[in-house]
Amino acid sequence: MRNAKIMLAMVVATMFALSACKKNQTIIEKEVRVVQYVDPINDWKAFSPKSQLFTIIDAGKSQTITTAHGAKFMFHAGALKDLMNVNIIGNVTLQITEYLTLADMLFSGVTVTAGNELLESGGMFSITATQGNKTVVVNDSSGLQILFPKTNKGDEMMQFWNGEKNKKDSFNRINWVKNDSVKVIRAKDTNQQLSPNYGINFNYFQFGYSNIDREAFSGMPKVNRFRIKLPNGCVDSNSTALLMFKDYNACAWCFWVTNDKEMSTYYNLPVGKKVKVLIYKKTGKNDNDISYSVKEITLESNTTVTFDAITPTTKLGLAGIIKGL
Repeated sequence: MRNAKIMLAMVVATMFALSACKKNQTIIEKEVRVVQYVDPINDWKAFSPKSQLFTIIDAGKSQTITTAHGAKFMFHAGALKDLMNVNIIGNVTLQITEYLTLADMLFSGVTVTAGNELLESGGMFSITATQGNKTVVVNDSSGLQILFPKTNKGDEMMQFWNGEKNKKDSFNRINWVKNDSVKVIRAKDTNQQLSPNYGINFNYFQFGYSNIDREAFSGMPKVNRFRIKLPNGCVDSNSTALLMFKDYNACAWCFWVTNDKEMSTYYNLPVGKKVKVLIYKKTGKNDNDISYSVKEITLESNTTVTFDAITPTTKLGLAGIIKGL
């Protein structure tokens, strides 16, 4: 009888322990479940560059498309074909989006990331061409010429880069891959003076994301450790940060190092260069429930940017601040 009582007591204790574990487990699950409502790409979608639609009338004839910002896409006669190598005739629809400024890049997530490096953009765009459901490419035997407005400050040699999806970073959406077969030149005006445009001549061209870029920070010493400390109350569910180079057409969104409660970047940064770091926090679920702070710093081998306070603003106000940096 005594053994039976002991056995019953053990069963009851075990059931109570299992019940307590299950209860505690439920509590823990509730504690780690957070609402993610900071999403830079969706947050700034309304401020990102708008696509421009054009129609090539009769693809069998030479013609030039000029964008709102002055880029020229010059298609030679018979320049377009389908994937079966059949020349396209009739009308073709072009959709072109230009990413010229730091704000254009940040608001769209089309920044200047290439592997673990950051580039400097001299002008980037995306272009697609369709005829009904047909995929359209450039005919090798004809070609395409582009004159694109120069967006970088210097006169350094640029290269041509193709964009693909960035698989490790959803905020900096494009990974750029250099296309050595395409030459970028500074176009000249009628007086043979350098014009404010880059010139590119193609035979084969794959529509999609394209960038006139350079490896601006190649060969420079790199920052060993870069961290951003945000004010109390800023966490990965309500806050984020971005950085913009002061003297280069280069920028990127940052990411949270959750275990350290800090932010950093996936990309190598050059020692000695000035950057502006901007943080913002969503203080509520409405668009205008937002606060921010910004600092300009010079990158050192070990760089920590500490923010102690943030200032209330509106979404439109913060968009204007980002455009002005």
